[in-house]
Order: sequence, then C-alpha cells, then structure tokens
Amino acid sequence: MSPTNNALQDAAIADYYQLLALLLRLPTAEVEEGFISGSIADDIISNMDEAGFPEPMQEEVNNLVVQLAQHVEEGHANLGTLRRTYTKLFTNPKMPMIGIYESLFRYWKDNPSAGWDNAPRLFISPAALDAERCYKKAGLSRSDELNESGDYMVTELEFMARLYSHRATLNLTEDAEEFTATSALIKEFNHYHFEKWGVDFFTEVSQVAPNSIYQVLGAFGALFMAHMLDSISDDQ
Repeated sequence: MSPTNNALQDAAIADYYQLLALLLRLPTAEVEEGFISGSIADDIISNMDEAGFPEPMQEEVNNLVVQLAQHVEEGHANLGTLRRTYTKLFTNPKMPMIGIYESLFRYWKDNPSAGWDNAPRLFISPAALDAERCYKKAGLSRSDELNESGDYMVTELEFMARLYSHRATLNLTEDAEEFTATSALIKEFNHYHFEKWGVDFFTEVSQVAPNSIYQVLGAFGALFMAHMLDSISDDQ
C-alpha cells in the first residue's frame, strides 16, 4: 500500500473513532438531525473501503444501517427519546446501566451485583491515571477545566482519532521516527485499554439499550472495535 493510500486509511479510521465519540456524548439537536437526515448513516458506510473494512464486515455494517433507517422512521431518533435513553444508559446518578468510564465498566463487569460501594474513584483510578499517562506521552495537555476522568470512553475514542489523524499526516512525510512512535503508542493504548473493555462495552450497549438506535450503534461499535484490535494484532 502506498503512503497516500495509508494516509487515506488512517484518516478514515480517525473519522470512525471521532464519530463514535460524538455518538457517545449527550445527544444534541444536530445529532437528532443527523439521524433523521441520514447523514450519520452516510458517515458510517461512506468510508468503509478507505478504512479497510473486509467485505463480510461491510455487509454486516450495511445491514445495521438498514436497521438504523427503520428505527429512525419509527421515531426512535427523537431528541427527547435519545436523551432519556442516554441518561439511563450512562449518566443516571443512582445507577447507570453501563459504566461509560473504563474503571467503572470493568469493576461492574467483575462485580455485577455491586453498586457504587467500593467502586473505583474517577480521576484517580489506575485506568484513568494510565490513560492520562498516554495522553501526556503523546504531548497532549488536557484542560484543568475539563471535568471528565481520563478513562471516559469519549476521551479514549477521541485520543485514538487524534493518533490516527496524526499518523495519516505522517504517512505523507519522511518522519519515520515520529511515525514509528505514534504507531507504538496506538498499540500500547489499545493493549492497556481497549483490549480490556472496548468490544465488551459496545456489545453491552447493543444488548441492554432500551432504544433501538443505541442497539445499532452498540453493534457497530463492537464490530469496529474488534476489527481495529485484530488489525493491530496482525501488525505485530
């Protein structure tokens, strides 16, 4: 594969990480419109070739997009419905259905009957501190005003988007040392973080979400995450 093709692939992969990050934030009117207009569905399928999705995976993704369109037609993309579902899934202060922070997700997965008692403390859990270590290693300084733990799924996804976007640029330069360092950090972060919860997180979203829109998004996220982990493993 030529440097230009490698750059296109990394840029497409970065877009997918960024899209998943967007869809795991509290839904906005723009996200609602994206579902209704079909632009989000287009974003899911438009770069599959560039991102290197194998044909069987592309068929599965296309089927998910058909399901997504059906759910949108049934009214499941209403902003109020999306926000209520999001709150139930991730931010219910009494007890969310799924931990959207790596430390909480992994704790509740190992202790399914546990509530908040003895749950890891955000910001200072081992997962959060190691994520912050990786961010600093990449030269990123997160704002003190950003009120999210380093192991927030959205932050982890955005970090990967940034690494792949950076590597896409490096594909077109002769900075082999920086390219190697960025590739190594991608592997390192996946090993210490996404290998431990990426596929499981999205699979659980697909299985427990009370809104079919999130079921589809979870299924797509699980497919994408499994593909990326397999791709990284194949490169080693």
